[in-house]
Amino acid sequence: MPETSEPSIAGALSLILDKANEQMEARQYALAETSYRILIQQCGDLPGLHAGLGEALAGLGKYDDAEASYRRATSAIPDNPALWYNFAVVLLRQQRPLEAKRACSKVLELSNDAGMRASAEQLMGRLG
Repeated sequence: MPETSEPSIAGALSLILDKANEQMEARQYALAETSYRILIQQCGDLPGLHAGLGEALAGLGKYDDAEASYRRATSAIPDNPALWYNFAVVLLRQQRPLEAKRACSKVLELSNDAGMRASAEQLMGRLG
């Protein structure tokens, strides 16, 4: 009887993740959304998957859903400045400047990267 092993499932999920990343790079956000949703269904609520899903949803203009994904991701990985920056952009697009400022403040608190800090400062400038 053939064995159905976990490595083959893990391999398939790895291929889906690779495909999701390729889809994001190609700005195929609807396809990436589907890929991330499959991964979340199969792997559980992993914060990195929610971060990817949030990015895909933001690319589609589904800001309420993107916000939910970024909330999950930032609560699980609160020290990731890139997540906070992407979350701030979604909040800005939802016309929620106070929350976007708080998210930008987290970026500035957490990041030592000059480019990331400059982007957060520029976004804060747009918020007034």
